[in-house]
Amino acid sequence: MSAYKAIAVIFSLLLITTKVEADEAPVCRSGVCSFHVTATEMISPCSGLSGLVVYSQSTGATLIQCSDPVSNERRALVFDRVRAASQYEVEEGRFFRAEGLSAHGVPDRFGNVPLCRPNKAPRPATFLIVEKVPSISGASPYCYRIYYVDESGTSLQVTRDDGYKVPPATKKTVARWAALRRKLLSLIKQ
Repeated sequence: MSAYKAIAVIFSLLLITTKVEADEAPVCRSGVCSFHVTATEMISPCSGLSGLVVYSQSTGATLIQCSDPVSNERRALVFDRVRAASQYEVEEGRFFRAEGLSAHGVPDRFGNVPLCRPNKAPRPATFLIVEKVPSISGASPYCYRIYYVDESGTSLQVTRDDGYKVPPATKKTVARWAALRRKLLSLIKQ
């Protein structure tokens, strides 16, 4: 097989894979659904990065996460897909299902990594975002900080485990995510 034919076959397989992953059935547990989107389907600000869409079945809370498994670059946008509410950008965080938390912390490719606030039991939330940060305790070089995504009434909030309320994204940030948000929202089937 010539090099050109091999490249054509590989490119065709990538297109087929993209179609399947973008249209895959969401995985839904405990009222939260998620599905993956391939890097070839992602556009700015996540061009070339793989994607994950997470949404609540009972509220409009939605998360778009993009990440590069090689460099560990991550970013996420949290917003309400039903109401015009504040939007939040979380750099370096990743979606995490609450049922995956344990007394040993967050499973990581290097084993369980402790929570930054181990004595504070995680509270219920629509869904969670975790962020790996340098630890100051000395017991482990890193720990995971938890961000809680909550929706009450007409407002959506993202609050860190230390009580810090993440400020809404700027108009410039919201505009930067707008096209990707529109594209990926069209994939949510309710």
